[in-house]
Amino acid sequence: MNTEAEEIVSCIIGKIRLYLRPEWPGRQGEEEEIRLTAGTAVIVPRGRWHRIQLDIPGPIMNHHSAMWRPFGETRRPPLTAPAL
Repeated sequence: MNTEAEEIVSCIIGKIRLYLRPEWPGRQGEEEEIRLTAGTAVIVPRGRWHRIQLDIPGPIMNHHSAMWRPFGETRRPPLTAPAL
């Protein structure tokens, strides 16, 4: 789970199932199943617990937008007005 950004899960080769846990507590057993085949991807919503099951093993890749920031920067800097 990533609390700061959405996450992209990509199936490079093989087949996987991604399970999204319920958004609301107390709704056990209602996981949403998403099947991914080679070359497909899904966006996992921010703050959503998920798990992966491999049907046909192969490489997968996941990214979240926090990884797209400049190296070493974990949060965006505050916006400030330019000095006059």
